Amino acid sequence: MAKRGQSATKNTMKGTGRMNSRRGRPVVRLSLAEARARRALSLADLAELSGVDRGTIWRIEAGRSRPYPATRHKLADALKFDVDEIAWV
Repeated sequence: MAKRGQSATKNTMKGTGRMNSRRGRPVVRLSLAEARARRALSLADLAELSGVDRGTIWRIEAGRSRPYPATRHKLADALKFDVDEIAWV
């Protein structure tokens, strides 16, 4: 039985549990730094590929800045990820 304030089922999936409408499965979101590391790119490489300033990318990864939607799309496109696959927190 679940404790008060907890659901009876436990979500064991990592990430947000949001469903990807194209594939019908949960989306596990990566941080921008994790996504960049998976593509083996430096900050300078990502900046060049995306057209986003290196300092801006650093501030987003450090949690000091939240990117505008257009910036999110530029970075996701350069990393070859869907925008929804990256946690923009």
